Amino acid sequence: MTGLPSTASAPVSFPVPPPPAPTGKRAPLWLQRLRGKDLLQVARRHPDFPIIAETYRECLQDHLEISALAELLRTVRKGEATVVTRRAETPCPFAADVLFSFTAAFMYQ
Repeated sequence: MTGLPSTASAPVSFPVPPPPAPTGKRAPLWLQRLRGKDLLQVARRHPDFPIIAETYRECLQDHLEISALAELLRTVRKGEATVVTRRAETPCPFAADVLFSFTAAFMYQ
């Protein structure tokens, strides 16, 4: 090996990343949760992180329908709608489902 520096023939080692998951196979649930937890820790440091922004949009617009709530509040403020409160022994069917979902979500954590 003439003309080459003595370090040119020395082996160079680079860290080797783990092989990707086989195509068509899903990652185990524990691994998905671990990766999700790591991603959320990074995302929390950036308020405009795309996942965080989309989560807020989805919650406020798709699930809570914040625009419909704003319209309802406008009608109440104008006096076109009234708010009546009452105490019931059992929740209505919609509220019962929400209450059950809320309880179930924390039961399995």
